[in-house]
Amino acid sequence: MRSVYVTRIEQIILKAVALDVDVLQLPACALPDALLAEDSGIRSLLATLPALVSGTLKVGRSEDPFSWQAGSIILKDGRCESRNDESQPVTAELSRNLVACVAISSSIRKFEATRRIEALAAGRTLIALDLGHHQYHARYWRILRQVHSRSRQCQPRAAAVSLAYWRHRRSSATASWSIGLKLVTRQIVITRAIDKVADSRRASFEDYVDVLNTVS
Repeated sequence: MRSVYVTRIEQIILKAVALDVDVLQLPACALPDALLAEDSGIRSLLATLPALVSGTLKVGRSEDPFSWQAGSIILKDGRCESRNDESQPVTAELSRNLVACVAISSSIRKFEATRRIEALAAGRTLIALDLGHHQYHARYWRILRQVHSRSRQCQPRAAAVSLAYWRHRRSSATASWSIGLKLVTRQIVITRAIDKVADSRRASFEDYVDVLNTVS
């Protein structure tokens, strides 16, 4: 029987494509390696996205079939630009208008303003994309604010931080986990949506980010 989860991921991708988004951000462990295999139906669907940033999950090794390892992946037009473990953030050019720093959970705090990132972000929007595991406490804002401050050192006029995370279905949290948007309203538009899963209490809480133009 087809996995309900696979169908749900497909629906999210199809909606992102229909909305013509620049990048789809999924939380930690959202894409198991089986879904990223070349013969996977999901992998061919991912090629319809301009860019995808997601957490990955590798389950089992020959010496320990019950082990697991989290990581991240950056895809552009379905092609793998970068795969990384969860220990360090990675920076990549996602489009002519967008540069992203990608990290798993609190490893985002290791993001540092460097000349390389400053050069990449020149004339573009810089977004730190945090791929979270779970719903975070309010004190996590401190980490995100620190990262936002560092990203503004690289791109003072258009820098933002966004956190994607797994939200408990009974949660009543309404906080937005996107920081810096007030500073970049001319460059970024956020569309928020809630998609309920049919015959289920589950739902996808989605933020669609549109990068409007470059920064002069």
